[in-house]
Amino acid sequence: MRIAILTLGTRGDMQPYVALALGLRAAGHDVVLSGPENFTDWVHDFGFDYVSGGLDLQALLQSPEGRDLISGSLFAIIRNFKDLSTKITAEIIEGGTQASDGADLILYHPKVPVATDLGEAKNIPVIQTALQPVVVPTGDFAVAGLGNGRLGRRLNRWTYGAIRAQRAMFSKQLNDWRTGVLGLDPLPRFAKSGEIKGQTLPVLHAFSEHVVPRPTDWPATAHVTGYWFLDDISGWVPPADLQAFLEAGPPPVYVGFGSMTDKDPEAKARLVIEAVAKADCRAVIATGWGGLNADDLPSTVFAIDGAPHDKLFPLMSAIVHHGGAGTTAAALRAGRPQLVVPYFGDQPFWGHRVAGLKVGLPPIPQKKLTSDKLAHALRGIVKDKSFASHAETVAHEIAKEDGVANAVTLIERLAAEPPSV
Repeated sequence: MRIAILTLGTRGDMQPYVALALGLRAAGHDVVLSGPENFTDWVHDFGFDYVSGGLDLQALLQSPEGRDLISGSLFAIIRNFKDLSTKITAEIIEGGTQASDGADLILYHPKVPVATDLGEAKNIPVIQTALQPVVVPTGDFAVAGLGNGRLGRRLNRWTYGAIRAQRAMFSKQLNDWRTGVLGLDPLPRFAKSGEIKGQTLPVLHAFSEHVVPRPTDWPATAHVTGYWFLDDISGWVPPADLQAFLEAGPPPVYVGFGSMTDKDPEAKARLVIEAVAKADCRAVIATGWGGLNADDLPSTVFAIDGAPHDKLFPLMSAIVHHGGAGTTAAALRAGRPQLVVPYFGDQPFWGHRVAGLKVGLPPIPQKKLTSDKLAHALRGIVKDKSFASHAETVAHEIAKEDGVANAVTLIERLAAEPPSV
């Protein structure tokens, strides 16, 4: 089969799909990917065709508008999405159309609303995917993005309507395209996502049931495959200066907030350094996309631009991060205790899962983070060995899974099944 994978987002939204693409290619399938243009060269390095089809979120998150989005201001989110929606949708339409040309099957990330339209127009199978539980309603917990989701079963299910609202923001532009280009009938403004002509699409969830137990009320169309891990193939080893730091004392904690940005990166760096000193521990700080300024560091702190998580995390004593799905998964896989300091979106959900699994303390929202709170948490997750013990147990269970192989088997089976009536 020729399979088009349509995704959008940050590095964490790209890596699992490259891992899946590698698994599909190993099974004899031809794969083309579409996503943000800033990942073009990186995906090409794996030998895949790649179509630019989405906003460079790295650049957006570094911009004043992006910092407003991360600040969590509802007004800022609405204002900026209104300004960006036309451009975003046009790029997604163009990239998705080109990538799916000649495809026998479309796999898509929930952030790509055009996949179902293209599948309907081309009359080919479409499979939805998700890196977090956001698309299939359940009464067990609210949609990822509402913290611990303890709203009661009825309200929990109701929260998944937010996915409908996502398409509603682009409905006029999408319907103009559906009717004027694809020759399809328009859809209602709040049309259900994950459906084509009333038929519910299968969904592959790329996380472990040992981390998010399968909800009791999910339909048979919802599948949990296990994580789609992309292992580093660069041969990375710690540079000499980092290796010397690691050997100079006990294992450090890792502190990094991925693609998230702060309005005052220098202040965030000072907060982290103060917390490390108060906790009497050592730390490796990842500066990352956020431009975290970590000049004039004490001897107990080492700064890096970045490193492969699957190689770096096992060298750490604990992981402090923003709560992205991919970073959470990498820390769980490494068997290390963790503390989530979420900004927005699904990050609080993963923070509460970390606490629920007893591999870390409850999340501390970025807006409430102080050096004293971070120091207290660092002391807790490093000195209380029960967190490390639980983390090792979860890592052992995850190691038994092969999420990519499970997904490939399901994809081949689902693509061969006739559509249900």
